[in-house]
Amino acid sequence: MATIKRFNLISLIFFMLAYGFCSTALSAEKVELSAIVLTFDPPIISEINYTEALYNRMKTLAGDKTGSDNLAAIIGSLGANWLLSRNLSGIQLALIFPDYNDQLPATIEKYINQLVSDLNKTPLKAESISFSQHLIVREQQSFIANERERISLYTYGISLDKFYKIKNLLEKFDFLYPAPASAEPCKHCVLKDSSPALVKVLNWNQISASSFFSAKFLGEKFLRNEDDSEKIEYEIIFEPGMLKLFLIAKGSEEELFIQYPRIEEFSGKISETGKSSGWETYARTAAQILIDDNRDLAKSLQRKAWFKHWQSNFNESEINFVVPEDSGILISMPSSDRHFFSRTGHQFPRIVATLNDDGKNISDISIRIAAEPGIIDEIVKTFDTDQTISFPLSMNQESEQYLLIQFHAANENVSRSIAGIRSRILNHLALKNLVNELPSELSVSIAAASSAPPFLLRGWLQRGWPADPANYSWQPASIEDLYELLDISGNDKSAFKRKWLLKTATGRDKAELLARLASKGLFIESFDLQ
Repeated sequence: MATIKRFNLISLIFFMLAYGFCSTALSAEKVELSAIVLTFDPPIISEINYTEALYNRMKTLAGDKTGSDNLAAIIGSLGANWLLSRNLSGIQLALIFPDYNDQLPATIEKYINQLVSDLNKTPLKAESISFSQHLIVREQQSFIANERERISLYTYGISLDKFYKIKNLLEKFDFLYPAPASAEPCKHCVLKDSSPALVKVLNWNQISASSFFSAKFLGEKFLRNEDDSEKIEYEIIFEPGMLKLFLIAKGSEEELFIQYPRIEEFSGKISETGKSSGWETYARTAAQILIDDNRDLAKSLQRKAWFKHWQSNFNESEINFVVPEDSGILISMPSSDRHFFSRTGHQFPRIVATLNDDGKNISDISIRIAAEPGIIDEIVKTFDTDQTISFPLSMNQESEQYLLIQFHAANENVSRSIAGIRSRILNHLALKNLVNELPSELSVSIAAASSAPPFLLRGWLQRGWPADPANYSWQPASIEDLYELLDISGNDKSAFKRKWLLKTATGRDKAELLARLASKGLFIESFDLQ
């Protein structure tokens, strides 16, 4: 009899315990039992996660009913069980025999050789990669180079010589786990053909019943707190001796801007969770499940194999809430440039935000305004005569038709600062009856540079100056546009390179350059033009 299940982290019952054994025979008072459990890391080859492909291949090979010498046929004839399961952190194949000690090793050896031959003959093909699978690729880069078993063997009732014979056979799977090009986790993750995503990563430096159920409770609470369950999810990921909870929000950059503070607020209240009545009820239920499942020898064997593989134990008699030791934010974008630039679409004003990763909580902001002669003069006058703006501004009236305003603000004050400038300008022009139609009579381009993610910075800017529909489009800046912008005559590449470095040396410089480009409807995707 075969059981094939997919681990479900959303369900209450612990995924490694919910295999659906025919446990009546195995739970008898005393039985002779032999078991072999293989636990596979997710195979990551050239930054592609082949877990699903490997699982499907193993399932097909093991359960192909057309042959008489496959795993299902052999085990079925012996009245035993084979079980194949997977989750985001790995694949498990278990063979459970009521006795048959000598036949069990021979059966698994035959299956291993068949699987290796099949994989060599027909290599795995990449299937569609979900965002959660992409997270595994990203996370495994941080520990994949460590000296540890990528496929582990756990046995019960098997002689030592046969244990090592099977263990040596597992070396045939080394081709599934090539050394990565880099062991560093990606800083700016890119998943093509996928919507932007925001991930809060919570880390526990231990794998235990308490840490697992704490993470699971938080994940389920996160889902209940959000209205749009289709765009949020959570995943629990195992690493050697560590447990990670991913709180995931997907959607447009505007939707991520809304989700960001919600996730941060949720994370900030985690320490209070262990005191809630909801947790106490949840913990009692989880503890009872563990007690019940510990009475099932087969489930206990598989659980021991799983936690041995991940260098941990799961033996607490009491489940307590455990606060994660640390946390961080991970952002995924469909293209690399969107990690560094974010801009409005067909909206007034034009807004561009860029990443200036200096580690400071300060945004440098430039506003470039274009208008008919006389209007610029009036804008300058209002800032000269009205001192209600509480932060210093730098104003450069480039001509009768162009004005450049520059200032800096703490990230939490960006929206308020922009709103104050907007109110000052529009109220004064309305009183003078100088501007009636926006944006046809007044062109405003805002650019900012900060260590904050660009989608977040753009959201702050747009909150300060709410958008109106506008009929325009963006165009990528050509090299000729950039030469003109920097006032470089001819084709002096050396002069251009030197001036470009000067104009992008600081966050203030970057904001000014982007504001000037935006006022012409132009954008760039990188400050590195080499």
